[in-house]
Amino acid sequence: KPFAFEGKRRMTQAEQGIAELSACVDSLIIVPNERLKYVSDQSITLQNAFAIADDVLRQGVQS
Repeated sequence: KPFAFEGKRRMTQAEQGIAELSACVDSLIIVPNERLKYVSDQSITLQNAFAIADDVLRQGVQS
């Protein structure tokens, strides 16, 4: 899901996409971008936060 600062329209689009995908798949992992703020220390860049989230998802798929 998008960050809160991206606005209501973006969130609505994301939720609609999630609903459409949910109808077509057995499982769906949703990562709220707002949670990336809490992945590591406050000095982390947004790009690094996304990289950490990608790594967590990759590990889950490989397990």
